[in-house]
Amino acid sequence: MKKTIVALLLVLILALPAFGACADESLPFATDVDLSEPVVINFQVFGDPPAGEALVLEKINEILAAKINTTLNWQRVSWTDWSTVYNLMLATGEDMDLITTSAAWLGLWENAGKGAFMDITELLPKYAPNIYANTTANEWNMCKYGGGIICVPGNHYAQYSNHGMMYRGDWLKEFGMDEIKTIEGLQAYWAKVAEVYGPEGVVPWNTKGGVGDLQLFNMYEAAYAPHLDINGLSIGQFPSIQGVSLEDPYTLCQPLTEDWFVDFAVLMKEWADMGFWPTDVMNSANDARALLKAGLSSADQHHVATYTGLVTEIEREENQPGADLKIFLWSDLSGYIVRESFLQDVVAVSAKSKNPERALMVLDLLKEDEEIHTLLNYGLEGVQYVLNAEGKREEPADFDTATDTYWSDAWGVREDKYLRKLPHVDDWAGKAAMFADRLDPISVSNPYANFVFDSSAVTAELTAVTEAVNRYSPAIQFGKVADPQAAVDQLREALDKAGIQTLFDELQRQMTAYKESLGL
Repeated sequence: MKKTIVALLLVLILALPAFGACADESLPFATDVDLSEPVVINFQVFGDPPAGEALVLEKINEILAAKINTTLNWQRVSWTDWSTVYNLMLATGEDMDLITTSAAWLGLWENAGKGAFMDITELLPKYAPNIYANTTANEWNMCKYGGGIICVPGNHYAQYSNHGMMYRGDWLKEFGMDEIKTIEGLQAYWAKVAEVYGPEGVVPWNTKGGVGDLQLFNMYEAAYAPHLDINGLSIGQFPSIQGVSLEDPYTLCQPLTEDWFVDFAVLMKEWADMGFWPTDVMNSANDARALLKAGLSSADQHHVATYTGLVTEIEREENQPGADLKIFLWSDLSGYIVRESFLQDVVAVSAKSKNPERALMVLDLLKEDEEIHTLLNYGLEGVQYVLNAEGKREEPADFDTATDTYWSDAWGVREDKYLRKLPHVDDWAGKAAMFADRLDPISVSNPYANFVFDSSAVTAELTAVTEAVNRYSPAIQFGKVADPQAAVDQLREALDKAGIQTLFDELQRQMTAYKESLGL
């Protein structure tokens, strides 16, 4: 019944004269912008589409059509082989307008160096005036490459992307174990899960393996090496070049050549043999989070933002009431968290966009128009959510996960000023205390915030090293190798042949110059 009513409403809305009320409330753009021709703007985002996306996007497009005669189209990159697909799209100049990118994990600066993004310095004041006005001069300076602004920052959305392993506190209590703070503690927990619940079909970490997953590596390194990821440097699944430490961030190292990396490979082989993940993990399509909710996985890895939402979601009747979800953070091992830069999630305009002006107008409305922003992030009121007496979002009584499920994967389009107006009924009450007591006290500034690696002199080596790491690292991480030492030796030999030393020397040269530019 609900779907029929919504469909009828949409028909009636479309029959009205061009959504005039919305048009009158448009955000202020320059008066000489030519909107006579309809335009479709393609926005590249990650992930598979949720069931309710089409209806939400239809509503957004009604408003965009009335305001700026424009239609928004998602270009989705599935998580299956996402890295290869994403970089191929940028390299071939596929018909894109707005692009999700990141200095932390999507090679913002490397792709800027390859000419993937447009210089939008002159376009911003006219076609994205609200974004332009709400971003400081210093923030725009952080978005510059070669003297021009090449992205719009996520500067109004606070987040930590500190990762860890989420696990069932009720089972931990049942086993008589203390809260997990060490790798040994995680191993003991998983071993007990396999022993007690394995016969019932539970896998300790019921996940899939492949390129893109490096969290077990990050966990082990946090415990045994003080190295730092270099902001904006993307060289394969495992970082093959890093800063030595917080105390000496501008001296670089090659972690995959160090002794602890062999120890890591050996431990992963042991964990695989102990059945801590599926035997077919390299070919698996398992969704560990869905299986955690179904009671078939004892753990799932992700970052703090995911945990603070899942900790209450998993308690729903249809999931695992009483699970008492907890998280073992890699910062429990390292003793620090590098604060996220607002370049973590940003949006760029493709250098080959046919309509960059209209693309920026769309982005301005997505970020700064409250109605559109709420639709984009939360969906349709009455379909994806209703507001309770306390003004908090909750699912409608007739919510159908098969047709109504919705999430937005436009991570660079999030504004706290709107999002915090509509908290969810399941928002975890302990979130503020976790930030104040566990995260904020150990947070540190990113020493590489403004470092931009120019890879033009070592493009071939960068590509070859990335390919070598991605070829060998997944099997090492998930212990799917006969001899861990031999597998590590094979990876190291491949890195040598790929020219990692040449790449390292050039990166160290630029890092030293960067340090000197800071007056250090």
